[in-house]
Amino acid sequence: MARYSLIAKSKTNDKERYVVKFQELDRNGIETLKEKVNLSTIDKLTLECENEEDLANILFEQNKIPTPKVTLTIEYISKGSANNIDVAYKNLAGEVGYYIKNAPVKVSVVDPKYISLVKAYLKECLNEDFFEFQTKTMDDEDRPKQPFLHQYNAEFVRYYIKLKQNGGSDLDLDRCSSIIIEELNRYKRIRGVILGTRKYYESIPLVENRSSIQDEEFDLDKLYFGVGYIGDRLTNQKVIEHKFINPKRINYNS
Repeated sequence: MARYSLIAKSKTNDKERYVVKFQELDRNGIETLKEKVNLSTIDKLTLECENEEDLANILFEQNKIPTPKVTLTIEYISKGSANNIDVAYKNLAGEVGYYIKNAPVKVSVVDPKYISLVKAYLKECLNEDFFEFQTKTMDDEDRPKQPFLHQYNAEFVRYYIKLKQNGGSDLDLDRCSSIIIEELNRYKRIRGVILGTRKYYESIPLVENRSSIQDEEFDLDKLYFGVGYIGDRLTNQKVIEHKFINPKRINYNS
């Protein structure tokens, strides 16, 4: 399992970077100060902050960094290389916060809220522009970036899209969506689904004249994620039967 670090990079000196330390339980159940922690441990702090400036000021006030004039990113090491992912802030606290509370490492594949979110995401992915945004590996300045949807998981979604476009049977679609639900259940992956959805809609004009819409009628969370799911408590869930397909048998070129 990857471990994550919150990195602060000086805005005035490219060579200065600081690793923020977090309190987290070790394998012996003892809380220690660490530089590499679970992603959800970092999110617990950042989701309380409005934006990067707010987070930087809090870290400075807590003496975790020597200056508030920094840019912030989350870093993890994979296959010997450093990778960066976006920091999540308060505007995502509702959706991401649910998984921090209920599944800080792995999401239950029978959680109805999780299932509802993945199925809504698959519908969004039928939009070619949306799916391309989730899988792009370069940012707007043509710098390498980690996609919101990992390449491995994207292959299953591509297959689902192909099934929908070619009039695949309900059984095949159910099998494919079931394995996607199984594959996306790690905290980082479902976080990427939520963050990628938000970032996509923030990158395009949602309405021509937003000021003409009443505030109570313009709820971004409802627009991105629906009106919610009744019965979030895990104790009220029903176990559902999953029928899986073998990913090795998928012919993506057919």
